[in-house]
Amino acid sequence: MSPADSPFASDTASRWEGHADGLRRRIAIACGDTDRLWRDFERRAACVASLLHAYDIGPGTSIAFYLQDSVEYVEALFAAFKVGATPLTVASRFRSDDLVSRLIEARAEAVVFHGSYAARLWEIRDRLPAVRLWVQVDDGTEALLDFSLDFEQCITGHEPAPRAEAREQASGLLEWCHEAYATGAGGSAEDRLTLVVGPLSDPAQLALGVLAPLAHGDSVATIRQPMVEPHRLWTEAEDRAATDIVLGRQPGGAAAIEALDEAERLGSPYDLASVRRIYATTAWGTEVNAALARHAPIELIEVTPPT
Repeated sequence: MSPADSPFASDTASRWEGHADGLRRRIAIACGDTDRLWRDFERRAACVASLLHAYDIGPGTSIAFYLQDSVEYVEALFAAFKVGATPLTVASRFRSDDLVSRLIEARAEAVVFHGSYAARLWEIRDRLPAVRLWVQVDDGTEALLDFSLDFEQCITGHEPAPRAEAREQASGLLEWCHEAYATGAGGSAEDRLTLVVGPLSDPAQLALGVLAPLAHGDSVATIRQPMVEPHRLWTEAEDRAATDIVLGRQPGGAAAIEALDEAERLGSPYDLASVRRIYATTAWGTEVNAALARHAPIELIEVTPPT
């Protein structure tokens, strides 16, 4: 996979860098207890980019992201964009032979992964001689592998890389997500916070839930858990005062409505006054849409990613 083949190819890095200059003290990305301001988001990504430069990771190379949804996921992705490398999103379901095949097929030369996946990678490392750089994100589960670098130490141990010249390339997926995101706003100038319910390993979720909002200078929040149950979805939306929600297959529309109904029966309905839109990459249907309208005046936008 070359950079031109990437569904995320475009000058994303320059857009995000511009927002980091102009929106320094606003939140760019949040997950759990971690809120990353635009200025810190860009600086940390630039430090990771320095590491990638040191390993000659750049245009013509691929970086695999074997991560749970997190702030570090997006920071590492920003670094990949900065150096012009091709990002490869890898779903957590990939293991052993399937994982090896996926990384070899993409010609991955670097892998960024959460500690919870360390045992899987330790077992297959010898089958991936092309991978020259392993970066482990500490999630409190496994000790640092002896062949890996610690993500946070990579940031503290490197100076931010200089910004590169813009490299504009076409991307059907990005064109789709930017159009969908802009259409949902209807031309308004509101401050938006998008809650993306992953997994970010799904290119459509990543593009519409992260890349498009950040390209517009808006804020993004994600949830660490790979499978998000409906009450967690609505709790996060309420707590973060999300204006937009991007949903994939889980939780489905029916389950999401059941959670709203249950909370209402228990006398503690969710406060969804901030939520303006839900983007669903899978069909909810007219009945579910009508049920949603009974709880809050939220616009349901069903979107179909390009194939």
